[in-house]
Amino acid sequence: MKLFQSISVTLIASIGIALQVLQSADAFIFSRNEPYPNLIDMAQAQTGTLFNVRLQIANPTSLSQLYIDGLQLELDCVAPPKGKDHVMLPGANGEQPELSTGPLGLKANGGSFISSGGLQKVRFEQEAWEMVWLADRPTGSIICGFHVPQPYIRNDAILPPGQCFLNFRVWTPKGLHTARNEKMAYERSLAKHVEAQKDAIDKMNATSNPIMKAVHFRNAAAANEMISVTHTNRFQTVPMEDDDVVTIGDGLLVAKQGTIWTTVYEDKPFNLGKKETHFYLGGAMLKDLVKDDVKE
Repeated sequence: MKLFQSISVTLIASIGIALQVLQSADAFIFSRNEPYPNLIDMAQAQTGTLFNVRLQIANPTSLSQLYIDGLQLELDCVAPPKGKDHVMLPGANGEQPELSTGPLGLKANGGSFISSGGLQKVRFEQEAWEMVWLADRPTGSIICGFHVPQPYIRNDAILPPGQCFLNFRVWTPKGLHTARNEKMAYERSLAKHVEAQKDAIDKMNATSNPIMKAVHFRNAAAANEMISVTHTNRFQTVPMEDDDVVTIGDGLLVAKQGTIWTTVYEDKPFNLGKKETHFYLGGAMLKDLVKDDVKE
């Protein structure tokens, strides 16, 4: 009996300690990332901003291209009216909605394209946009979403029906300046390792001394390892020229080159819901800023 009581006391004490550990760990388990400061204010400063966009949709298996010109997007700062359907946005309806402004009003003039049948008008529905930005990151995203009610086809290139999203990177002037400096430092470092590898390979091929050949081979391998360690895609979206961005409200800078995606939903095994997959369709080029009186 004493043994049982001793075991019970020990077990209760262990459970108490475990609960304390779990309670203290809750801050880590349920902690969330913080949005960029004044995110809502920055979005509200875009009220009335009108983008003129060209979509370039490619078929990866052929040379066909679908160019949609004259797409105009007017940003609003208020949520879509209740009862009005809008697309499920990647940020607001994603895993971390706190990083998004939530869905905001968007007016879209779908533009047009030329097919074998002549001029074709494009229509979009359920438009909405959001700004998504994680604190302490130099760049965020302006995401414009809409529903495509029917397929639009030119040869083998197609804008499929369903949800589509345009993604444009956005920076503060300070953030873009920092990102450009980091990209230049990265490119210098990568070029140094590439040159070291080339130099070692040239020396290895030039010598007939087997010992020195092994030494140069080792140096080439070390340089190749440094290339692998250094290489990153993090700077691919950083625009390096001032002509590659446009200034919008609150002094923010938007990259002219964006992307267009579509979302496909598939059933998960064992009836566990839907699996969401994003597919890249092509480029979205911000041709100019239609609005003249940009808010500062």
